[in-house]
Amino acid sequence: MAEPTKVHHHGRDAWAVTVRTPSLPYPLHVVVDPTAGILLSAEVEEAGYREELSELAFPAQLPDSRFEWNDALEAAEKAHQIRRDQIVASHGERSLPLPEFWPGGLDHFEPKAFDGDPATGQLAMDLYNDNAPADTPTMAVLIRQRPDTPFFEPGWVSDPEAFVHHWRDSTWQWTLAVWGRPLTPEELDRVIDSMPRD
Repeated sequence: MAEPTKVHHHGRDAWAVTVRTPSLPYPLHVVVDPTAGILLSAEVEEAGYREELSELAFPAQLPDSRFEWNDALEAAEKAHQIRRDQIVASHGERSLPLPEFWPGGLDHFEPKAFDGDPATGQLAMDLYNDNAPADTPTMAVLIRQRPDTPFFEPGWVSDPEAFVHHWRDSTWQWTLAVWGRPLTPEELDRVIDSMPRD
């Protein structure tokens, strides 16, 4: 993430920052109110995405007596982190259910489980491919879940730049999102055929 810079946003002092992570195919530009920490705008130019808070008014300070503080959010975040740690611990890199075929080869993969549910077997994996050979997908997300559950699709799977495939086998339903270019029908068939069978 780049260092924040002071900007003026619709007559208001603000901070602007550009966020770059392996999970995002393009940089995310955000503008934040420096006092309240409220997001004023978010934009991914390459994807044609922009959201902007059009009107904001609040007093300079609010007394703490106006808020009922509780630990619910912190507890939910801690529970999610514990679940994520359990998923990662139970699926080391070598035991992740990864395809044995990938366009351009598997040598460039850096797979990582980032979410899941040990009780149901749901598993979400980033397939980083920072050194992808030319004309191969640059990033992928692979999600395994029970067939009777709604598709789990993190926000970036709905990215208009993502190419998303769904299929089922005898045990699981799968979601594969790729960036850079879509898989050809032949490549997708080979990926599906090379998946481990439970």
